[in-house]
Amino acid sequence: MRANESLPNYDSKVRESTNFIIKNIKQVCKDTPERRAGTEEEAKAQQYVKDTMEKFADSVETQEITVKSAKPSTPLLQGIFAVISVAFSCVAGFIPAISVYLIASSVLAMGISAFLGFLKATKHSSNIICVKNASDKNERRIVFLGNINSPIERKLLRISGNTLEKVAFFGFLTGCILCMVYDAFYIIAEKNTVSPFIGLFQLIFIPVFILYMNFYNPKQDIQGANGNLTGTFDSMAVMQYLTYNSLSLKNTVLVSVSCGAGAYGAREFVKKYSSQYSDMPTLFVSVDCLQSDKCFAFSVINTGSDIIESAAENAGVIISNGKDNLSSSLLSGMKNEKAIRISAADEKENFVYAAREDTVTSISPSAIEAGLKLSLETAYLFDEKGI
Repeated sequence: MRANESLPNYDSKVRESTNFIIKNIKQVCKDTPERRAGTEEEAKAQQYVKDTMEKFADSVETQEITVKSAKPSTPLLQGIFAVISVAFSCVAGFIPAISVYLIASSVLAMGISAFLGFLKATKHSSNIICVKNASDKNERRIVFLGNINSPIERKLLRISGNTLEKVAFFGFLTGCILCMVYDAFYIIAEKNTVSPFIGLFQLIFIPVFILYMNFYNPKQDIQGANGNLTGTFDSMAVMQYLTYNSLSLKNTVLVSVSCGAGAYGAREFVKKYSSQYSDMPTLFVSVDCLQSDKCFAFSVINTGSDIIESAAENAGVIISNGKDNLSSSLLSGMKNEKAIRISAADEKENFVYAAREDTVTSISPSAIEAGLKLSLETAYLFDEKGI
C-alpha cells in the first residue's frame, strides 16, 4: 500500500501533520532559539520533544551521550599560524626553520583536532528515541533521524554554499604543504643556491589562509528552523501521522530519533544501536533542511536508490540522486548500515543552512509537506517490500 492510499482524505491529514511540524518548530524557536550542542537550551528542547512524543509513541527513551567536537576557533588559530609562518619564510637566514615549525604546527593542529580528544570540546547531550511497533509482526525497522541543536554560523557556507568551504579547506591544506616543502628545501640546500626571494611565492597563499580563518562565526548563533528543526519534526511527524489517524505500519517497527549535538549525536546513536538493530533488516533515513520543494536531493550508503526514487514518484516530489550537497557525518561514519539521506536546501536562491537567516520566518510549508509525504511513502514502501 502507498501512504497516499492509507486514508481517503490523505492530503488534508498530511496537512494537519505538516501543521504539527510547523507548530513545534515555532515553539522550539520561541522557547530555545539558541540551542548549541550540550547547552541547557538544547536539553530543554529535547525535553519538549520527549513530552510531545510520549503522546504518540509506544515507548520513548533518552540516550545520554558525551561527544567531542572540534572547537570553532580551531580554523582561526590554524590560519594565524599559517600567516605568521609565511611572514617568517620571507626572511633570509635561520628564520625559515621557524616558518616550517609554525606551518607544520598548523597542519598538525588540523589533524589532531579531527582525531585527538584533548583539542576538542567535550559536550554532554542526549538523543530522544521514540518507538512505535508494527501492527502485525516486527519484521523490519525504519529509523528517521533529525538534529535538534542549532549550530553556530558557517560564514563561508552562507556566502556561496559549500564551494568556498571546499576552496578554503583544500586550499589551506595545499598551501601549508607547499610552503613546508619549500621552506624545508631552503633549510637543507645551500643558501647561495636558493634565492630567499623565492619565498615570496608563498604570499599567494595568504588570501586562502585568511579565508580559512573565517570558516566559522563563533559569535553568531542561529535558530536552525530549516537546517535542523524541519528534519527533527519531519521524523517525529511520521509517527504522529500514523498514531493520530489510528494507523500503523504492518510489518515494520518505526523509530523516530531527535539527535542532540548534531551529527555527533546521530553517530553516537548508531554506534550504540546498530548492533542491537541487527535482529532485523533496518533502514536509517536522515532528514535535513526541508527548505525548498523544488530542490530535493538524496544520497545513499550500502543500499540502492530504488526505494527513495519510488517514494518520490508516489509523493509527487522531484528528487535528484547524488546532489545532496550538505555534508553528512552520519552517513560517512556508517560501515554496514543501510541509510538514505534527504535534504532540500536551495543553494541557488535563498540558501539558509547554517546561516543567521535560518529563522521561523524563512520556513516553507510546501517544502515541509513535500518532505513529510516523501518520508511517509518511504516508510510504507519499506513496510511492504523492504530493501
